[in-house]
Amino acid sequence: MVASRNLATRAKGQRELVRDKRMLRNPAVGRALARVLAGDNRIFRANFSCGRETPEGLAELGAELSDVVQKAFGFRDPFILRALIFGAHDPRRAFAFDVSAEGARALPAVRRLLADPLDPWRAQAIGVLAFMLQRQAEGKIRHPLTAAQEKWALGQLRAAARGRSISVRFTAVWALGLVGTPADIAVLRRVAGSDPTCHPHRSYDICSQAQRAIAAIEKRAARHRIGNRRGPTNRPRTRPPMCRR
Repeated sequence: MVASRNLATRAKGQRELVRDKRMLRNPAVGRALARVLAGDNRIFRANFSCGRETPEGLAELGAELSDVVQKAFGFRDPFILRALIFGAHDPRRAFAFDVSAEGARALPAVRRLLADPLDPWRAQAIGVLAFMLQRQAEGKIRHPLTAAQEKWALGQLRAAARGRSISVRFTAVWALGLVGTPADIAVLRRVAGSDPTCHPHRSYDICSQAQRAIAAIEKRAARHRIGNRRGPTNRPRTRPPMCRR
């Protein structure tokens, strides 16, 4: 029923599935549900590419099913991880933060996202990389990145901040505000002064975002200098407010 093309039938099947805890412990069920999500993703991609609206209700059902699959099966299975990550298009919110904890295990799926020709998928990859680098710095990552992988990830953020896509560029500028270094301030200042989206009424005001990113980097650098003078601290870091459910 969950795989039905009839949305009413599918909704009923999903409600029954949530109540069946035994099925949600079966790895084969997890992969079957991931195939349903992969089918949803193909529909979303086709509609986005052609400028068509997604059938009413499908996005909501897909989001509900993604939540069920993530809670029941997590990200251990690479096939499930890929289906989940390709179905999420909110790079600065909870899902990107959650999957970033997988660290190096998630990189193959993130690389595929980065190579995608469609903007929402590339923006999602940038968001996951940003949170991954943040988690790496805080020691809150299940599969740590190597030094080479860290360097590659930061390079992807920097390259995206100079890219053509407005949504990807906006996400990358935000990402540099989260994990960038003082070395990125010069590029961000150029963006803040010359990006064609510099208008307060645009959906993507990259100039304002760049100014916020510069302020965040400078604040981090100042804290680092103060911390070096005072010595190490054991104060815990908290989850970013934007990611709280």
